[in-house]
Amino acid sequence: MRLRALIPAVTLLLPLSQVLVAAPALALPFDAKVGIEARGRVDFDNFGPLPPISNLVEAEIAEPFDKSVVSVQDAQEELFSYFASADIGNLALKVSGSLSNTGGSLIGFGEIALLEAIAEARDVLVLTSTRTDPYEVTLELVIDGTLTTPAGSSAFATTLIRMNEPGKLSVTDSGFYTNGVVDDILSVSRTVSGTEVTLELLTQMAYGVYRLAAGTTASGDLSNTAHVRLILPEDVIISSSSSGTFGVPIVPIPEPSSMMLSAAGLLLLGAVARKKIRR
Repeated sequence: MRLRALIPAVTLLLPLSQVLVAAPALALPFDAKVGIEARGRVDFDNFGPLPPISNLVEAEIAEPFDKSVVSVQDAQEELFSYFASADIGNLALKVSGSLSNTGGSLIGFGEIALLEAIAEARDVLVLTSTRTDPYEVTLELVIDGTLTTPAGSSAFATTLIRMNEPGKLSVTDSGFYTNGVVDDILSVSRTVSGTEVTLELLTQMAYGVYRLAAGTTASGDLSNTAHVRLILPEDVIISSSSSGTFGVPIVPIPEPSSMMLSAAGLLLLGAVARKKIRR
């Protein structure tokens, strides 16, 4: 199922409402315009009194970012595995997950995720040019992967992109994938004008298992590509991004303790080298 529409910002995530209902508490606020987040959760108790088996979230929110990629992963042998990564520096989203039901009865009600992995990236860009005529800007998300959903089960992947010029309606494209090979391109375009244009971008990808038949395994792997592409005329440039990392990978600055350990290691290597020279 593919959807493309001009919609107000308040309805932006409706195609993914089932996924988001089951999400853990977000480090990235729902209305935030800038941030990257990766999250994963495994919960067989459907938010009941028992704690989830796994519940991980990593996000970068403060502007400009100190790092351009966040990721989470967890696994338990013969039961589950998941991975999620949002890499705004390399313009890539990755998710994968696998869940096995070794019992003798169906698990899950089909409404709340037993397992989910979600990656999301948001940024605000400023485009500059000397053009006086309107021009077109296109945002794309290229996706490929494989999903395996057993009979009598419910598992699927969803994708979403949104581009918005402040004060105007958003243009959105989304995808919904249930089984087999995924080979798709989400695409939205907007005609803009002016020597300076501000655009708000959102990209998201998720995989979830909601109901799983006895003695089966559901899996989804969209961790190889899912690249974000912003297509601009040759004489239009990105003059700034609120994250400071859109298309610009950065390496996190080491923590002071790590720097001290590195320095100690270098001193030790130097001492060994001097000892060898004296010999």
